[in-house]
Amino acid sequence: MDTSESVILFRTEADFQLEQDRRSKQVRLKDIGDPIYLGKSKPLCLHVEEGFAWTGESNGTITKRSLETNEVHQVFRGHRGPVSAICVCWHTMRPALAKKRLIISGSWDKHIKIFDDESGQLLSDTDAHTDFIKSLTHLDLENIIVSGGSDKEIRFWLLPPQFTTGSQKLECEGFVREHTRPVVRLTSLRDFHTGKPILYSGDSMGTLFSWTVSVLPSGNVGRRVRATKIGQFKGHSTGITDWCLGSGQLWTSSSDNSVLLHRTNQEHSGPLSQSRIQHSHPVKALLALPVTELQIPYLITACSDEKIRVWDVSAFEDKLGPADLLRTVDAHSHEISSLALWLRKGADEIRVPWVLSASLDSTLRRWKLSDLLARDETVLPNSSTEERAPCFELTEEEERELLDLEQ
Repeated sequence: MDTSESVILFRTEADFQLEQDRRSKQVRLKDIGDPIYLGKSKPLCLHVEEGFAWTGESNGTITKRSLETNEVHQVFRGHRGPVSAICVCWHTMRPALAKKRLIISGSWDKHIKIFDDESGQLLSDTDAHTDFIKSLTHLDLENIIVSGGSDKEIRFWLLPPQFTTGSQKLECEGFVREHTRPVVRLTSLRDFHTGKPILYSGDSMGTLFSWTVSVLPSGNVGRRVRATKIGQFKGHSTGITDWCLGSGQLWTSSSDNSVLLHRTNQEHSGPLSQSRIQHSHPVKALLALPVTELQIPYLITACSDEKIRVWDVSAFEDKLGPADLLRTVDAHSHEISSLALWLRKGADEIRVPWVLSASLDSTLRRWKLSDLLARDETVLPNSSTEERAPCFELTEEEERELLDLEQ
């Protein structure tokens, strides 16, 4: 039997209906959100900086595009599996001490690759984990790359001052084996008092740890990077899907249909009271504008129902009341994988905030923030933070039939 036929035999009516609904929705939404079409490849992760978007894609490439012209500026190739994590950073290179923008990528092929953003040249290729790489971050002052994978490990890699060949491998300078599930999220910030990096790690069961990271002098024997656990944030019952960190706040989304607000100086106390924003579907991505340079009290979330939701969290942040749902946008014809802020240059070099969404429908879509913040009259203000599921009422005849069945 042909393998394609065997796959079809195991598809349900619901699968076929969902596929048909998505096709019709794709036609209906084809011009919504000023879309950038990516062809057959699907964006799995996203980074936005200086008018460019870098997407890690299902075909094993990282693509750099201009958000103004849609022009593809660079395609970074070499992975043999979908690219599930990217990190864009600046690094001082010897001998000229010139700063270069590096593209660091992790893939299902278990490799970390480093590319020169300007030339597209492959600088380094390391067989880094024993399972899929799911997350990456960069400690800039320490020149350390941190990776997390489905092998449940966090690993630390020294970023060398210069690269000699494209096959140059990174040196592992330490690891952590505290998580019991795949490490799907990593991010970091600097401790205001000590200047040391604080690393945050989240896994697919909703466990979230914070760590202090210390780098020993180069003369030490053995592993140079030590991570000491300093706290655990509680509240999610299933996997963490996205987060935003800054200004003393950590916003996390989860497949348990919720977003939580934590205070980063209260790791041991769990989430704040009234800190949960409940959704009707798993939350796949979020953009917390209070922790961006805009510092305005709005939260944008994307769920598995392919919709974008905009929340006013001014009362929620101050524990004075629930988040207020301003708008729900039917945005994509497949799940949304990422959200990002884009500060677009307008007239007189004034930067205008836009929101970029990436989806498994193979599009990037651009939304002007001022349009998203306009309250949708079809969305009524919530009396609580929970979105109510659709309900139905039985007719009088149906109630009689139900009573007959129960007798």
